Amino acid sequence: MKNYALNPVVYYKTFRELLEDAVQKNGDNTYITTYTRHGKPVERSYRQAKHDMCAFAGFLTENALAGKHIAIVGENSYEWIVAYFG
Repeated sequence: MKNYALNPVVYYKTFRELLEDAVQKNGDNTYITTYTRHGKPVERSYRQAKHDMCAFAGFLTENALAGKHIAIVGENSYEWIVAYFG
């Protein structure tokens, strides 16, 4: 059996650290592509996704919802992803 080199693994203490690293490495590259109801593609970058996730987290904090149990209900969408990771 051959020995293959393992890929280096980066461990993060917080999700925000992971986001910062992803933006540093990928910046304006496409993070996700979603489609409108009419089939038009909408691309969002790592930088935009991080901004949106942090903005939503800020909204939760400002409205005293940080650390509370909340439900995220909705169809699969970019906004759902932002809410989940925010």
